Amino acid sequence: MYVLYAKIKNNLSIHYFNSVNECMNFVQKSPVSAYKYRLVSQQLHMHFYFAFYWNDDKKDVDINIDIAKEIKKDEYREIRNSMLQKLDLLFMKSLEDDDSNKKSKVIELKNKLRDVTKENLPDSWEQLLVYYPAIFSEVLIFLSQN
Repeated sequence: MYVLYAKIKNNLSIHYFNSVNECMNFVQKSPVSAYKYRLVSQQLHMHFYFAFYWNDDKKDVDINIDIAKEIKKDEYREIRNSMLQKLDLLFMKSLEDDDSNKKSKVIELKNKLRDVTKENLPDSWEQLLVYYPAIFSEVLIFLSQN
């Protein structure tokens, strides 16, 4: 199976075909000004779909790293919000139990979570795809122990 990235009227269009011949037939019948086909196993990761663009210098599809970073930050915000809700519950419990150590740790973790979108992120989409801030692991471990 193949994925065809085609530049049509300055927009990027993505199509899937069973063969190179099908890709070429599409290119010949469409107002394509530039194109690149790849095996589906070599396609750009769809996680960053909204960051795809046609790079005229490379004559290939590419990922705008600034947009990809914003996509990743949105993902971090979703993860962070879920963790903050769980930490809020632990904070309330620490107040009820008058546990100053747990209360301090929760405050520390919440402050680190608030700064998660300020981290310097990798400059390659491949590294960015698998990068997650260490604070997420730290919070998960803390939550599992409490």
